[in-house]
Amino acid sequence: MFQRRRVNGVNVRALRTPKVKEFVHASFWTCPDCGTEGTFGVLTVCDRHYVRRCIHCWFDQRLPLPALKKRIIYLDQFVISNMMKELDPASGQLPGFYRSLFERLDRLSKLQLVVCPDSPIQDHESVVDSRYEKIRAVFRQLSHGVSFHRPRTLLHAEIMHAFRCWVGDKPFQSDVDRSFALRPNPDLWYDEIRIDLNFTLPGFPEALKQSCDKITKNLHQTCEEWRTQRDFRFKDAFNNELDGSAKLILKREASLISRMLSELAASFPSSDDWFERVRAFLAQSNFELFLA
Repeated sequence: MFQRRRVNGVNVRALRTPKVKEFVHASFWTCPDCGTEGTFGVLTVCDRHYVRRCIHCWFDQRLPLPALKKRIIYLDQFVISNMMKELDPASGQLPGFYRSLFERLDRLSKLQLVVCPDSPIQDHESVVDSRYEKIRAVFRQLSHGVSFHRPRTLLHAEIMHAFRCWVGDKPFQSDVDRSFALRPNPDLWYDEIRIDLNFTLPGFPEALKQSCDKITKNLHQTCEEWRTQRDFRFKDAFNNELDGSAKLILKREASLISRMLSELAASFPSSDDWFERVRAFLAQSNFELFLA
C-alpha cells in the first residue's frame, strides 16, 4: 500500500500509485535507490516539477523543473478554421501554409515555449458550425487547456480601472496582465497526458445563432439609418451610441433592483435575477467607487 518516495533528499512513505510500466518512459537513468541501470524513468510531469520512478524497485523521486515564461500567441478564428481544413482529409483541401503553421506551433507548444490560448469567442464561433468537434480539437490541441476569461469579464475590468483613474484624476494605463486574463497559469509545464471533456447545452448552438442573426439585423438597420441620414457626422453617432449604452446599463441596474426587492418581499430571488446581477455589477461597482 505504501512506497518509498524521496522528497528534498529524504525518503518518506507515500501512498502507492499503480505499478504500470507503460506510464514510465525514457530517458532511463540508474536508480539511486536500488542501483539498477536503465530502470529509473520519467513517470509524470507536474506544474513545476517531475517525478521519476524505478520500474525495478518502484522507488519514486521528485525533481524540480526550471521556471518558464512562454510566449502568448492568439489565433484568430479564420486561422483555426483553415488549419482544420488542411488537417482534415475529408475536406479535400491540400496541405499548405496553415498545416505547416499548425505543425510549427504544435512543436513549439510541446517544447514549452509558446501557448495559444483558446477563448469563449472561438468556442461560440465554432459551435454553430457542423464541424465543431474538428475545429475545437485544433484550438484545444494548441491551447493545452489555457483559456482567456470571458470577454465581458475583461471588458468590465478595463472599464473599472479606467473609472478609478478618472475619479483619481490619473492618466489611464491598462493593468490587465496575462495572470488575470488567462486561466490557468500559462507558465506551467505540461504533462504528456491531458484529459479533455466537452459539454454543450442542448439547444445552445441554435439559440446562439438566433441571437447573432438578430444582432446582425439590428446592425444592418442602424447602418442603413446612418447611410440615409442627412448631415451625418460620425462623432455625433458615436456619442449617441455611447449615451445609449450608458442608459442601458443604468436601466438594467434599476430593473434588477426593483425585481429583487419585489421577490425578496415574497420569496427567494429566481435564478434569472442572479444571472442578471452579473450584467448590472459594473454599474453598481462604479457607483460605490464614486461615492467612496
